[in-house]
Amino acid sequence: MKQVIVFPRGQLSPEDRRHMYEAGFVAVEADDPSKVVLAVPLAVSAPTLGTDELTMALLHAVGTTTWEEPKRLFAEEMHRRAVAREKSLASSKTGD
Repeated sequence: MKQVIVFPRGQLSPEDRRHMYEAGFVAVEADDPSKVVLAVPLAVSAPTLGTDELTMALLHAVGTTTWEEPKRLFAEEMHRRAVAREKSLASSKTGD
């Protein structure tokens, strides 16, 4: 199943649409993209991944890449979120 991306009408050339399709995307153009509603049927044979699977895939990709900048940014963001969660939990227990 291809991913669908909605663009404002007139933004894409036929070549852009072809490149997007070849990359696995279906480009939809609309006068008002905010009003587009997509219904995506979910076949039993094509289960979606849960957050655990997506997290493990992300961690594997970050752990095996040689791209140092994305790895550093990912680690910093994980740390920032963990600290924020700890502060939030601590303040909810103390009533602050």
